[in-house]
Amino acid sequence: MKNIPTPLDVRGLSCPEPFRKATEQAMALDPGESFELLISVEPQPLFGHLKKNGFLIDSHSTANGDFLVEITATGQHIDNRDKILVDIPSCHQVNSTA
Repeated sequence: MKNIPTPLDVRGLSCPEPFRKATEQAMALDPGESFELLISVEPQPLFGHLKKNGFLIDSHSTANGDFLVEITATGQHIDNRDKILVDIPSCHQVNSTA
């Protein structure tokens, strides 16, 4: 099992870029692989989107108030790759669920 060692830093990016970049990175994972996401807000819409599509999420806040999120592929995403990337919400949808 390989893990991507450097967190994907999406702090400061405008919506929907953090959601899109995290989803694309997650889709590149093989079952059992994971990566860390560094983001300035806890991305509940992203969590729901990824969990619904078979990813495990472990999130905690950092000392400076950002969030470090570990995203792990379970393998369920393999069959849904095309659908998952199409289902990325617009910024209005992301902001209205926060």
